[in-house]
Amino acid sequence: MKSRDRDIRAEKRHKKKQADGEVHVRAPEEASAAQVFLPADLLDFNTGPLGLCWVDVISDSMGGTLNLGDKVAVDLTDRSAHQGGVFLICDLGKTKTFARLHWASETQVELLSDNPHIPPITRDPAQFEVLGRVVLRISRVG
Repeated sequence: MKSRDRDIRAEKRHKKKQADGEVHVRAPEEASAAQVFLPADLLDFNTGPLGLCWVDVISDSMGGTLNLGDKVAVDLTDRSAHQGGVFLICDLGKTKTFARLHWASETQVELLSDNPHIPPITRDPAQFEVLGRVVLRISRVG
């Protein structure tokens, strides 16, 4: 089988899996060798040696900062949300999203979107988990 044919078939499988609602994550050391597709409800991201993973942006919740179709590197070892930045979080134990966090008090955190059409969401810190900090974004040009 020719390499090009194999790549085309892999791309078709990739698109089908994305349409089925799965999260696409690729560890850095696997970037040229394989792609890993994980169900959206799993937290095992197959991290590389530096604790980084690649995540596709599949919503507009951070529109302007992270856009639909961007690929972001998330540092799963950096969960220090008090320092500011954009984080990958697991909200209410199931939904993964990107947000900025504003600590209103020890018992209230606002999940902030950069999309002006999405209002802040107030949560108790026990209602979500910070999975990691977004450290790099790759966007399509044009």
